[in-house]
Amino acid sequence: MSELPTPGQETESREETSHSGLWLVVLFNDDHHQMDMVVETLILATGFEFQRCFEIMMTAHHRGQAEVTRTHRPRAQRIVAILRDSGLGAEMRRIGQ
Repeated sequence: MSELPTPGQETESREETSHSGLWLVVLFNDDHHQMDMVVETLILATGFEFQRCFEIMMTAHHRGQAEVTRTHRPRAQRIVAILRDSGLGAEMRRIGQ
């Protein structure tokens, strides 16, 4: 996995209206929720298999943040919304131009 940009660093405003291009969804380490809750929320938000979500959670736990997925903007927004609504730290970052 490649090195991620600094938390909070985004290349485009969240208000930008363009849906083109890919967006990176990032999950941040969480010291307030149980690991199984984080995995279950990742499964709900992404539809990924348990093992993949477990690995994402463990990467965030050990490195402070983890790439969840790269996807189009509407899906990235849905994933981030679900994660945040569950109390988890997440953000989306525009990839390239």
